[in-house]
Amino acid sequence: TEETKDADKNGPRGIIMSIGISLIVGWGYLLGITVTVTNIPYLLSSENDAGGYAVAEIFYLAFKNRYGSGVGGILCLAVIAVAVFFCGMALMTSNS
Repeated sequence: TEETKDADKNGPRGIIMSIGISLIVGWGYLLGITVTVTNIPYLLSSENDAGGYAVAEIFYLAFKNRYGSGVGGILCLAVIAVAVFFCGMALMTSNS
């Protein structure tokens, strides 16, 4: 925050805002995932299309039931994987 204008106020404000936004978006994400779960044993079964990965199966089934293909669910998981990767890279950069 050293290079920002009025860093002593805007730095903490940015941190608090990012936490608040993450809280709201994360809560919405978890609520959406929770609402779509109807058959827990099937989601955890290795016999399903995602091989037992519950969140992957939820995305896959949501797109398959809505659009006839689960490719959109796989793309959503790819977006999440890229976000996790960049989050890890940011953590490594800030700690180095």
